[in-house]
Amino acid sequence: MKIYKSFIGLTSLALFFSACQSNNYKIEGTAEGLSDGDTLYIEDVFGNPTDTLIVNEGKFEIKGEVDSAALYLLSSPTSLNPVAFFKEPGTITIHYSADGNSKVSGTKANDSWQAFNDMNSEYAKKAEQLMMGAKPDEMTEEQQQAVYEKYQTLQKEMMNKVVEFATDNIDNEFGFFLVVNIPIGEDALTTEKASELINKMPEAYQKRQQIIELKDRISSYQDTAIGQIIKDFTLQTPEGTQLSIMSEVKKNKVTILDFWASWCGPCRQEMPSMVNLYKNYQPKGLGIIGISLDESQEDWVDAIKNLGITWPQVSDLKGWQSSPAQKFQVRAIPFTIVLDMQGKILAKDLRGQELDNYIKQQLD
Repeated sequence: MKIYKSFIGLTSLALFFSACQSNNYKIEGTAEGLSDGDTLYIEDVFGNPTDTLIVNEGKFEIKGEVDSAALYLLSSPTSLNPVAFFKEPGTITIHYSADGNSKVSGTKANDSWQAFNDMNSEYAKKAEQLMMGAKPDEMTEEQQQAVYEKYQTLQKEMMNKVVEFATDNIDNEFGFFLVVNIPIGEDALTTEKASELINKMPEAYQKRQQIIELKDRISSYQDTAIGQIIKDFTLQTPEGTQLSIMSEVKKNKVTILDFWASWCGPCRQEMPSMVNLYKNYQPKGLGIIGISLDESQEDWVDAIKNLGITWPQVSDLKGWQSSPAQKFQVRAIPFTIVLDMQGKILAKDLRGQELDNYIKQQLD
């Protein structure tokens, strides 16, 4: 439904954790779908091989010392289904399956990691079934909205489960891993909950650079939370002039900051609804300011014309590095922020019928 910059492709992220001393680890494994003599590689999550294992009688084993805990991948050159695991002190058990049904266990972080992946798979299947049953060309707008609301419910349920996992594992590396990767937001990890979890971490964890950076993100998010008044900023229009955001906001009873991009499929699908919303409510005091995450001036301008966008548009043409996107913690588009005349944030991340209903409540 949305284009996500990050999360929950957790296995694609690299996080290396400091520890106090060297400790022994052992990996005991069984291989399914591989033959004796086949090779397995242990790789960091950037794809750099660190160890080579040979399957013998359907098994493999490796021992060593680890002075830091990290997420690694066990992969086969004949399979596209690597399995992620935490290399940490203790005995780690891995059942490697070439068809993707791999399992990890043995240490606290890996037991929790496997439970997390099982949960993630369960919700992914539910979402897939929901999407497979949706046929937009044969559905009314109300039916499409109902499917989207079910998808949102699934997403919120999953994020609540993720926060539960982080809470239950806050004393180990897996909990730390989750906390520094869960997006901060009202529907995910709230700033209050993030601060609470940080305070419950072992003192050594709290001193890590990732936590220092997370505290900075929490502070930034609190400055742009619902109820806060935004600070004015200026960006360039397609014509090359500088536009003050607050100068536009003060003209309207309610203003929507609409984060989008020409390359974003869901944004383009959503735009006809935004056009109708503006047409219906602009006479009653609605304003919209489009903030594009494009990098190409030409693509941006062409999309404005082709999509029939008539409200003010601005961009710094820096893509995901867009200054306002960073400021407002935008991690997925389309993304909306609703403001009153003073620039007070009234609502965030509304779209479709939900956004239409909210604007109607504010202006009718």
